[in-house]
Amino acid sequence: MKLSLKVILIAGLSFFMQQFLPWWVIAPVAFLVATSIKSSGFSDFMAGFLGVGLLWMAMAWWIDLETDSILTQKIAVLFNVGKAYVIILITGLIGGIIGGFGALSGHFLRKTLKP
Repeated sequence: MKLSLKVILIAGLSFFMQQFLPWWVIAPVAFLVATSIKSSGFSDFMAGFLGVGLLWMAMAWWIDLETDSILTQKIAVLFNVGKAYVIILITGLIGGIIGGFGALSGHFLRKTLKP
């Protein structure tokens, strides 16, 4: 229950904040959500990873659909990955790692301040 709540909070707040602030705002959002809702370190990492990773994959997929895959195909050729969907997966993986480590940092801060 807490994991799904955290995933929804992280994804929603990250989506909203990225409309006005730089892309890296996902890390402080995941940090604050993980700091405010107590759970295990693995659960916090997974919440940040899934929240941001799924959000970025969905946003990359939506942009890919809207632009008829023009940019995604060119980036796939540039990085020599073959298919355009691999770029969408890599985008989600990068975002997920950033969100996961942001949430894990929040977990460790909460654990340090309140043993």
